[in-house]
Amino acid sequence: NKRCGLLNKVCLLFMDSVTLCFVTVVSSNTAFYRAVIGSDVILRCLFTELPLQQSLSKITVEWYRVDANRDRNSVYTFEDGRALVKRVGAEVNQTRLLHSDASLTLRNVTVRDEGTYTCRIITPVVETVTNTLKVFGMDILLSTPTIIQV
Repeated sequence: NKRCGLLNKVCLLFMDSVTLCFVTVVSSNTAFYRAVIGSDVILRCLFTELPLQQSLSKITVEWYRVDANRDRNSVYTFEDGRALVKRVGAEVNQTRLLHSDASLTLRNVTVRDEGTYTCRIITPVVETVTNTLKVFGMDILLSTPTIIQV
């Protein structure tokens, strides 16, 4: 392993002297999102620009959520040019993927959607982006403070 700033390169040397490198970009930044029950939300996941003429079949995107119980749940996977949706209403725009954008749209959010979402992209560079989603009921947003006189 060699450390290069935020890049952690792992290179494998094969018998025929071909070197294959996987690069992990680690970011300590977590974006925080708030959504109202029943609304749609987009969790951002931008990654390093793709090489020219990169095809969708060469991109892997994995979105998973860790909930309050620390259970890890797969939400969406894109691999070999195909999407596997584990949460109804979850979508990554495939056209945007070619423009280094693997943002996840969650339609009709519920309280069950709360948690920490991780986006993992392999192009063969491996990058991760973390987002935290908090979901509120409409009554929280519409309520007014109560003044209590003593």
